[in-house]
This record gives sequence, C-alpha cells and structure tokens, in this order.
Amino acid sequence: MVPVDSKATPGAVGGPNYQAEIFVAVMGGHFARANVTIDPSSETPIILNEPLGMVGIGSLKTHPAHDIRHDIRIDVNDRNVGFWSTYRPDPNGNLRVGKSDLTTGRVLLDVIVPPDPRITWAGANYCASGQAHDYFMPVFMGQPGFIDVFAKNDLAHQHRVFIGDELGFKPGEYTFAHGSNTPDMKYFLLTLNLTPDGHTKFGGNTQLIMLDMKALEQGKIKKVKEATIYGKPRDATGGHYHLSPAFHSGRQTDIPVGWRPRLHH
Repeated sequence: MVPVDSKATPGAVGGPNYQAEIFVAVMGGHFARANVTIDPSSETPIILNEPLGMVGIGSLKTHPAHDIRHDIRIDVNDRNVGFWSTYRPDPNGNLRVGKSDLTTGRVLLDVIVPPDPRITWAGANYCASGQAHDYFMPVFMGQPGFIDVFAKNDLAHQHRVFIGDELGFKPGEYTFAHGSNTPDMKYFLLTLNLTPDGHTKFGGNTQLIMLDMKALEQGKIKKVKEATIYGKPRDATGGHYHLSPAFHSGRQTDIPVGWRPRLHH
C-alpha cells in the first residue's frame, strides 16, 4: 500500500481520513490498482474512489503472480517502483522476477529464474517477500524452501539461502515458507508451517524465525530468535505476514499479522 497523504497518521480509530493506492497481485499476469480513501473510524474503512485499475507484468501463462494473499514489494527507496515474483513457472519451466514503474505501469526489468535441480517439490513457488535497502528477497514455498537475494538495481541473483540444518529443519518437516522484513529492515521474519508428520500434513503450528538481515544479504543464516504460534491441526496455517507498527516502535507487542484460518484447501 502506498500512502498518498504523507502527513496523515493511519491506524488510530477516530483518526483522520487519508488517501492511498493499494496494489494486489493476481494470477492473471498483472496487479490490480485501487485508489482508496481510508476512514479508520468507519465500519467499512476502505472506500474505493474510482474503478479498479491494472498494472500489467505479462500474460497469464508466463507471469502468474498468484492471488490476494501474495504481494508486490514496494521499494523502500522509491515508492514508485514495485518488485514482484511469480507463483507458477512459465511454459518453459522458468520463474520470473521483475520490477515495475507503478506510476506508468512499465516493466523495468523481467528476469528469468531457471529451475533449481535441488528442488524436490514445486507445487508452489515464489510467494511472500521481503527487502533490504539494496536487495529484493522473494521466498520459495516448495521443498526445500529458500530465500533468494536479488540486487535491486539490476536484479542480478546474489544468493540462494536454503532452509535446512542451520535452522534445525529437514525437508518435509515444514510446508510453505513465507517471510517479510521488519520495518527497519534489520531483520527478516521467516515463517514455516510445521508438518512433523510429513509434507502437507499440517500440524496447525507455525514457526516464526527472526533472521539477521545483514547476514542474509551475504547469503548466510543467522538466527536471532524464534517463537511458535499454536493452532488446531489441519484447520490453521500461517500465511502471508506483515509486521505490526508495534514491532517498529520497540514495544513488546511485536506480533506479526496475517495468520488466518486455513480455508483455502
């Protein structure tokens, strides 16, 4: 979401209205663009100001960016630029990573990512993502999971950081990895749906692992801390997370939002 009114303070009930643009990734090779007014005091706080627009990145066959659970990562250095990655491979078996000008809709870069021979299951591919000042970091949902590190300026692939023994997990012990950076970009929150009985056998619990961002930029894993969200087996999975403003403020309510009942399978 890109706030248009930088002076407004969002989130407080009864606070001022403010304008924003919301970009939603969909499976049709594009992003929906919504120009909205947000009224924090209203029972229906998001008001669509005009018909939905569209930012194209390719075709349905070559650039499926999945559905509303997944994202376009807006560049912290330039709010007019968004980074994206594809959920499904193109007809040649390749994934895509790119960046677009959100003002004009022009695709600035579109990079092919060939399949990795180490992958054993690719029923789901790039999903959530994070960023550092100089890097875009999409997360691979398959087996084994990994975090890719791309340079923002030219989308050159820098590192592929696999989720493995360094974090105490083997393939099959988790299903679907997601992630996001903290607002200050000092850390990367990696989330794993725990499946101790085997891949896709959801146990209901989600592991939250905070990684050091500087180490990740260098292709290394450095775990800072971790915690577990407990849920009912088969009825809940962790998904696409964002960190609450409370984390950025240093208060103890550093709880990621985005956990949801498992209703889509």
